[in-house]
Amino acid sequence: MQREEQRKRIADIIGEINSVSYNQLNEEDRLVEDLKLDSINLVNLQVMVEDEFDIRFNPIEDNLADVFETVGSLLDYMESKLDR
Repeated sequence: MQREEQRKRIADIIGEINSVSYNQLNEEDRLVEDLKLDSINLVNLQVMVEDEFDIRFNPIEDNLADVFETVGSLLDYMESKLDR
């Protein structure tokens, strides 16, 4: 799956969580500051990404604060998991 397709799917998931349509979601967009996701939204995002992409986040091995900083950092993490 191409990164652009993943980004669009992430935009759909975040839009579903926030009830907002994200036509233009940039990799530099910060999940908390720019997209206004709170801690509950971030948990929902984690669960929905795990279900959608069949990956699992590991809070012990991975620094999830870094993973969930920007759209780009989330996509980087997903790529590392999908490449395995």
